[in-house]
Amino acid sequence: MNARGVALLAVAAALAAPLACFVARAPFGGYACDTAHGCVDGQTCFRGACVAACTTVADCADGLACVEGACTDAAPDALDAGTGDAGSVDAGDVDGGDVDGGDVDGGDADGGSPADAGPDAGTLCYGDPPECFPAAIVVTVCPGEPCPPGATAPTLDDSIGWSLPPIPPLVVFLPAGTHDATVLALARDITIVGEDGAIIDGNDGFAVAVRSGGHVTIHNVDLVVNGNDAALDLEGSGSSAEVERATISGSGDQCIDTASGTTLLLRRSIVTSCGKGAVDLDGDGTIEHCVIADSGSIGGGANGSNFGGVYLRGAPERTAFRFNTLVGNHANDAPAVRCASPSFVVDSSISWDNLGSSSGEDDMVGCTVLYSDVEDLAAPDTTTISADPQLVDGGFHIAATSPAKDAARPDAGVDDDFDGDVRPIGPGYDIGADEAP
Repeated sequence: MNARGVALLAVAAALAAPLACFVARAPFGGYACDTAHGCVDGQTCFRGACVAACTTVADCADGLACVEGACTDAAPDALDAGTGDAGSVDAGDVDGGDVDGGDVDGGDADGGSPADAGPDAGTLCYGDPPECFPAAIVVTVCPGEPCPPGATAPTLDDSIGWSLPPIPPLVVFLPAGTHDATVLALARDITIVGEDGAIIDGNDGFAVAVRSGGHVTIHNVDLVVNGNDAALDLEGSGSSAEVERATISGSGDQCIDTASGTTLLLRRSIVTSCGKGAVDLDGDGTIEHCVIADSGSIGGGANGSNFGGVYLRGAPERTAFRFNTLVGNHANDAPAVRCASPSFVVDSSISWDNLGSSSGEDDMVGCTVLYSDVEDLAAPDTTTISADPQLVDGGFHIAATSPAKDAARPDAGVDDDFDGDVRPIGPGYDIGADEAP
């Protein structure tokens, strides 16, 4: 990894959001089940609902009783009447749209008390204002004692398990540290929320793989591999991923690889140090407010890559690439972005210090480029400039005197940048991932 890669990873670590995470009690009425096999580790099936398992009342959160091996706050007459409502946990409450990455940033985290964690006793919450999930589908990875109340697992692999569908949606809270695992979202919905410094290391395999229409949401968790598999890999019609505030790195091939029929939302993240290109987007997707850096390679045959930063080749009408900064990428040609047709638009993005196999080679090939700052580009649109964006300290933030200030698409309609700062500041939006003060 070169100096810029080290610097970007340091920036990512400095910007990673500390999260205030609380586990509250899980009341009678969790996700529907027939047996304990339908629940995640640490839970049991109690009167048709997944709840925290217990041996004695000491295993339960305050205010709960241990009844028939299950923690519950239901009154005895409610238990006798069988009032547990399996429908009280709706899978629709755990999707990428409900987990707003804007709430997971350094300015939002609050070290409040569990009493402030959320509006309902049966939820796990983080952030301020809190984002909450039904406690019945939450597992906290806890490598050692003491562990929080509620369902826990010693490792990330144990938290996810290998149950076959149909199984409930799952939310995993991942503490700081490196977790060796490959997360497989096989026809299931998995949300992973990380504490500051949480890393999933796929080693010589995938870090996260989504298959068969599964969905994964990754917030504030870095993904790293050290082999030739992608850190994030999407295959199978309907498979999808939403990633926010992550650093994705290390693959000898592409760090993110998406197949046709899949969907990717990548926001406020860094993709760096990828051997054959950072992101191969063959499916639908949105990439915005991201830094794409130090990826790709120049060389003959298998030693080189035909793009360095991003390859857009899915459906243009379902692809958005805007407000990104591409720096330090390399490729035989198209060191920044390659597009399968001019119908793909690169919008309001910076491309600087990217290198092709020959001097002055176009940073972007086959794309329509609008409202951007591109170092090398033949016949640019009148909205696009080619002027040093004045990146600060070899990173991706722009100086207050940058020509990229106030020069992005005027009707962009975005409201934040990579850091979570408000856009726009001043009379217009700034080009690239950063909105300068």
